[in-house]
Amino acid sequence: MEALVRFLGDELTQDLRERRREEIARAVGPALFMDECDAFVELLPHLEMAEAPQTLQRIEKIEARTPHARARFETSIGSVLVVLCELLSGSKAIATASAQLLTRFARQENGWIGALFARYGAMDLVDAAVAQTVDNLNDNDVDGDGRISSAEYERAQVSAAASCDVVALMDLVQALAVHRENALNLTRANVPNMLVEVVSRVIDFRKDEIRLMIQILWSVLEHSTDRLAGSMAVTRMQLLDKFRHANALARLGNPSAVGMLCSLMERMLLEGHRTADKQLRNEVLIIAAQLASRDANLPLFKSSGFLSLLLLYASAAEHELPTGCDPRHHATADPLDLEFKLLTWHTLRRLARDAACRPVIDESLFVDTLRGYVLPGPLPQRVPTSPYSLRQRETLRLHALDLLAALGPQDRDQLVALDVVRCAVGRASFDAPETGFAVPVVIRDEHHQQEQNELVQACLRVALHCQDLPEDLYATVDLLVYLIETSSSEEIREAAALVLTRMGSAAAPALKETGGIRTVAAILLTPDRAALRHQETCVIAGLACAHACIVNDPASERVFIEEADGIERVLDLIDGSVVQVQGQSLALLADLLANNPQAVPIALHYKSSTPSKADALSLILDLWVSKSCTEALITDLERPLGNANASSSSSSSPPQIATGPRARLLQALNDAQALMLPDDQRKVLSAADAVEMRDRISALLESLELDKHGSFVEELSHQRRVILSLAQQYKAFCHGERWFDLGARLQRAKVRPVFYDRAFLDARTEDAVALAQTTQEDQLAHCAAEEAELAAQDGAFYGGIETKQKQRVAAQMVKATATKKKLAEARVG
Repeated sequence: MEALVRFLGDELTQDLRERRREEIARAVGPALFMDECDAFVELLPHLEMAEAPQTLQRIEKIEARTPHARARFETSIGSVLVVLCELLSGSKAIATASAQLLTRFARQENGWIGALFARYGAMDLVDAAVAQTVDNLNDNDVDGDGRISSAEYERAQVSAAASCDVVALMDLVQALAVHRENALNLTRANVPNMLVEVVSRVIDFRKDEIRLMIQILWSVLEHSTDRLAGSMAVTRMQLLDKFRHANALARLGNPSAVGMLCSLMERMLLEGHRTADKQLRNEVLIIAAQLASRDANLPLFKSSGFLSLLLLYASAAEHELPTGCDPRHHATADPLDLEFKLLTWHTLRRLARDAACRPVIDESLFVDTLRGYVLPGPLPQRVPTSPYSLRQRETLRLHALDLLAALGPQDRDQLVALDVVRCAVGRASFDAPETGFAVPVVIRDEHHQQEQNELVQACLRVALHCQDLPEDLYATVDLLVYLIETSSSEEIREAAALVLTRMGSAAAPALKETGGIRTVAAILLTPDRAALRHQETCVIAGLACAHACIVNDPASERVFIEEADGIERVLDLIDGSVVQVQGQSLALLADLLANNPQAVPIALHYKSSTPSKADALSLILDLWVSKSCTEALITDLERPLGNANASSSSSSSPPQIATGPRARLLQALNDAQALMLPDDQRKVLSAADAVEMRDRISALLESLELDKHGSFVEELSHQRRVILSLAQQYKAFCHGERWFDLGARLQRAKVRPVFYDRAFLDARTEDAVALAQTTQEDQLAHCAAEEAELAAQDGAFYGGIETKQKQRVAAQMVKATATKKKLAEARVG
C-alpha cells in the first residue's frame, strides 16, 4: 500500500494542481488505517476518469524531449501497473476497482500502456488472479455434478475466497489479450484451458463473462496463428515456445476444448434466439475454424461429435432434417444466420483435409446441399430460395461452387457447373416451364458484371476438376467456344480453353462442327508487352487446347492450317513472345508439320511481321543461339553441346553485362518491367530462363525436312548454317554424350567392364566423336567460305576505292592538259 501511495502521489500526479494533490492525499491517507478501505475504493474510480490518461500523455510529451526519458517514464508506469495487479488478489472491492482501472489503462487509444504489462511482469499477477478465480468457481460446485448452476455461480461470487468480480477480471484479460506478448503470456500460463473449463461448466451461456472468455480465446488463437506464420525460430527454446508452450492452437488441441465448443454450440442453437446469442454462436464457430487449421486437431472434431453437428446444420434447412430447435435460430435471411451458414461450410472444408473426416463428409448430404445451390433447376431435395434475397443467393452460389471445386471431383453431377454458366451468359438457357425455375441465375446488368464474371469463373473451376465427359458434348463445347469468343475477361477465356484441353481429343469433332478451331486459333496472338501478365497465361491455355484437341485429328489439323492460318500464328508467337509461349509454340508446330508434310512450304515461306522480316529458319536458329549456353562452333569433340544439361548451366551462368549506352538502357528498361510484375509472375519468368528448348528446336527442324528443301538452306548466311549443322545433330550428340557420361561414372565408381562391354562402349564413343568431327569439318568449311566471301567483299571494296582513285587522277590529268592547251591557244591568238 505504501508503494502504491508513493507511485500514485509522485508519478501520476506531478502535473496536477496542488489542490488535486491534497484531495488524493486526503483520500489515500485514511485508507492506510481503515480496515474496509472505503476511501481507497472511492479513489480508484476517481483516478480512472479521463484526467489520469491525459496526465500520462502530458508527462510523455514533456519527458520524451530528453534522452532516455521515455524509458524512465515507462519504468514508472510499469511499477504502478505491477502494484495495481498485486491488488487483484486482495479483497473483492479493491480487486474489482483495480481491475476496472487497469482495464481503462489497457484500452488507451494508442495501446502503449497495455504493452507494458508483459514487459514488467504484471501479466504473471493477472494469470495468478485468473487461476484463483477459476479455482473458486470450481470449489463452489456443491452438488458435484461438474456443472455450475446460476445459484452456485452467485454463491462463488459472494464467497470469502472471491478476490475479484469475474466480469471485471475477464474484461481486463480481454483488453490485455489484444497485445501479442500479453496473449502469448496467457497461453504459456495455460489460461485458455482454464477458461475452457469454466465455459464448459457454467450452464448459463448468456452471462457477460462467457462472452468475454470466448473473445479471449479468439484473440490468443489469432496471435498464435500470426506468430506461426511470422519470423523463424533460431534456437531450440524459441522453437519449443513457438510451436508448443505459447501456441494456443496446440494448447487447445485437446478433447476438452473441442468438446466444450461442441456442447456450447449445440446449446446456443437450441436456446439462442437473441442477436447477442447469434453473435456469440458465430464467434464460437470462428474459434472452431481456427482450431481446424492445425492438422493434428482435425480428428478431435470427429471424436467429439462436432463434425456431425456441423453436417447436420449445414443441410438441415435445405433437406428439412429434424434438429430439435426452432429454424428461426439459424435458418433465416438474417446476416448473422447467413454468416453462420458460410462459416459452417468453410469449417467443413478445413475438416475435409483429414482422412477420417473426409468419408463422413462425402457420405452426408452436404455435397448434395452445395449442388442444390449450384443447380439452376430443381432437385428432389431442392434448396428453398424464398428466405434469401437475390444477392444472398448469389453469395451462397459462389461459395458453394468454390467448395465443390475444393472438395474435388465426385461420382455424379460432374458438369452441373456448366449448366449454370449456360444460364449465366444467356446461352442455351433452360426451359423454365419444364424445370420450374423462373428466377434468373445471375443478376444480368452492368452494375453486377463483376459478380457474373466471378460466377462463371467459379463454375469453370468446378468443371476443370471433372473426370467424365458431359452427356451433351456438342452443347458443352459450343458453350465454351462462345465464352472464348465473347468474354472480355482473360481469366474466363483461359479457364474455358483449359476445360476444352481437359476434354482432349474427344472434343475435336464437336470443336470442328461448332467452328471452335478458328476461335482457338484467334487466341494465339502475340501478347502485348503492356498487358503481358493478363494475356500470357491465356495464350498458353490456347496452345495447350490446340495441342490436345486439334493435333492428331486430320480434319481439325487441316482446318487449323488452311482456314485459320494456324502455322503463321504459331510462328508469330515464336517471333515475339516470352519463353513459356515459345516453348509451347515450338512443340505444337513440330507436331503439326510432322503430321502434315504438305504444310512445310507454308512455314518455310513465312516472313516475320517485325521490321527484320526474318524467315522461319532464321527465327528458329536465332532462338537456338539465344537459348544455348555454348558457342555454335564445336570445340570439344566429346562434348559438342558444351554440357549434358544446358538448363542447369544456363541457370547458374552469370548474368550478361550490357555494354554501350543503348544496350544498358534496354537492359534497365527490361529490369524495370520485370519489377512491375507480381511476385508469382516474376518467379515464373525467372524460372523460364532455365527451360531447355533445344530438343524442341531439333524436333521442329526434323519436321521441316530441310533435305527436300535445300534452296531455303542455301539462302541462309554461313553463320546460321553453322548453327544449323549443330542443331540438326542435337539428338545424336545427346546420345553420344550419354555414352561418355556412362564411361565417366564407371571410372569414378572404379568399375572395370568386361571386354565386350568395354568394346561396345568404345565403339559408341568413337561413333560420337566421328560424327562430331564430321559436323565440325562442315562448320569449318562454312566458316572458311564466310571468310572467303568477306575477303572477296573486302577486295571488291578496296578495289573499287582504288579504281575510283585512278579515275580521279586520270580526270585531273585530262583537266590539266585541257587547261594548258587553252592557255597555249590564247597566247598564239
